Amino acid sequence: MGTLSGVVLNAKGRPVEGARVIMQTASGGAPDASTTNAHGRFFFPQLTHGYYDVRASFAGKSTDWKHNIEVRTGKQTNVTLRLSRTGRRP
Repeated sequence: MGTLSGVVLNAKGRPVEGARVIMQTASGGAPDASTTNAHGRFFFPQLTHGYYDVRASFAGKSTDWKHNIEVRTGKQTNVTLRLSRTGRRP
């Protein structure tokens, strides 16, 4: 099993507390959600080796999907998600 973790940043590069992070397999299955902590960090533990897509949203703003993030057995994969300046919805 591997893990997927990361940080959600606002348009000014500051961490966002309380952002909703959606993660799913690259084929669109097994969706899961998390909420960022006070440091803008999120964590998805115990993922099988494979490829995943992830995105975040907060206060009417969202990040683009990050596609095909490889999670490897025994490793932690880190990603940075940046909220857009516009009010795009997930």
